[in-house]
Amino acid sequence: MFADAKQAEIIRSNQKDDFYSNYIKSSLAEIVQDFFGARVWLRWRQELDLVADLGYFGLTTCAGFQTLGEEYVNMIQVDETLRKVPSFWRRGFMILLQVTAPYMIDRCLSYIEKQLRVNPPNSLTPEARTVLLKTIPVVRHTVTILHRCHLALFYMKGIFYHIAKRFTNIHYILVRDGGTGARSGYRILGWLSVIQLAFTLIQNIYNWSLRQNTEHQSSHNTGLLVDHQPVKELVQYGDAVEKSTDASLKCVLCLGNRIQSTCTPCGHLFCWQCITEWCSNKSECPLCRESFQMSRLIYLQNYDPP
Repeated sequence: MFADAKQAEIIRSNQKDDFYSNYIKSSLAEIVQDFFGARVWLRWRQELDLVADLGYFGLTTCAGFQTLGEEYVNMIQVDETLRKVPSFWRRGFMILLQVTAPYMIDRCLSYIEKQLRVNPPNSLTPEARTVLLKTIPVVRHTVTILHRCHLALFYMKGIFYHIAKRFTNIHYILVRDGGTGARSGYRILGWLSVIQLAFTLIQNIYNWSLRQNTEHQSSHNTGLLVDHQPVKELVQYGDAVEKSTDASLKCVLCLGNRIQSTCTPCGHLFCWQCITEWCSNKSECPLCRESFQMSRLIYLQNYDPP
């Protein structure tokens, strides 16, 4: 009787699959950039990553073979009986859920948000439009929370690392001696994840209550007009401009204001010293992971504000 795969083997397998999947993505990105340029790649980057993942899992799992990660730890996919390999249709449906579901959710939410901001339906009242625009970030955050809950459940119980495998009821068994992973250690990690998630939820609820109180207090200023505009709108506009300006001047590496702004080939901005030190260890962009040589960095003269 084969032993079921434990958390350690499943995590190592997924890490190996991520390594080869990222290698395919980077190779595909280089091909697209060489033939069509960086602008085309930046525009279609998500779709290219989707094609790379579908190609990797289509040629392995969907075709009835082990992935390179599964082969690395000597485990195979089985159905709920732990005796049969999942059917072709179940494997294909699992791949579609695992690869395309996050992409489709992100695209749908982005499209809805864009339509509400640019071209809202005539039948939609301004109040309903405001509520929907506030709901979209909540939906995004809820998806993240659900994923973290599922990951914590995996650490405590094992079996399903991906939500798609839980939906399709696909398990893993080892085709060698029992795994070496200690479940107790991962259970502790799972409870720590639950505690961290609880603190995150409490903090989000607290921040939400503060925003509600601020909006309630600022609503008293709606009757005051300056240049025929409500004071509330002027204050919100000024705060938004200030926040966007401050954020645009920050370096994500040192978290301070950018000094001697330098542009990478992919268009991201960093401090000259920060990005050169980064590139001396990794020849890639810290944000989008696009590979490039340090000689392609562009120092922007007279760009920083006085």
